Amino acid sequence: MLKRDSKITKPFTIFSVFFCFLYIVFSFIYSGSFEKKLGWDEVDYMNASKAGIIANAFETRSPSFIQFTKLSMAKYSKDSNEITKINSTLPKEAEDLFRLRHFHPPLPTYYWSLFIDPEKDINDFSLHVSKIVFAFLSILVFVFSIFILSKKQYLNILQLIVLLSFVTSNLFLSSLKFLNFHPFHSLACIIFLSALILFLKKES
Repeated sequence: MLKRDSKITKPFTIFSVFFCFLYIVFSFIYSGSFEKKLGWDEVDYMNASKAGIIANAFETRSPSFIQFTKLSMAKYSKDSNEITKINSTLPKEAEDLFRLRHFHPPLPTYYWSLFIDPEKDINDFSLHVSKIVFAFLSILVFVFSIFILSKKQYLNILQLIVLLSFVTSNLFLSSLKFLNFHPFHSLACIIFLSALILFLKKES
């Protein structure tokens, strides 16, 4: 029974992953996403990504913890002279990576930095492509997480239905329309939960 089930679902698993990828690509083409200009938030994220992985990881263009604490204390005590003095030593808001990321952690900027191009039109197109690549990586992570947890190299019928329903849903597709940090958090949760389940299985 298991062998028969494997013979049925293995081709369907490959087909489903391929179908999901094609569906996302055609959705982008149909909606004209490749031709859209980046939004205000996306431009900020792009500028943060341009700084590169090292700058975002070590916050080289953001206020240090000590500077931030001093400014907070000055504002709390309403010392306008001290506030002006501290502000003069801080990075400009337009260059502050923490502000450009809208106070999000830096992980997605590492990924987006791989698609940055000095030519504006190519750069915008590359960042739109990054959304499709990320979507495909998310699908692969989801599928391989199930492979590892179930110790099978295919998805059963129920899992295939869940995968296809989710990937073709407006919830998933709308999260890819704009550069944003939230899909990365979701992907990190899937990886974390898979690792946690494996750990608990080994412990038990």
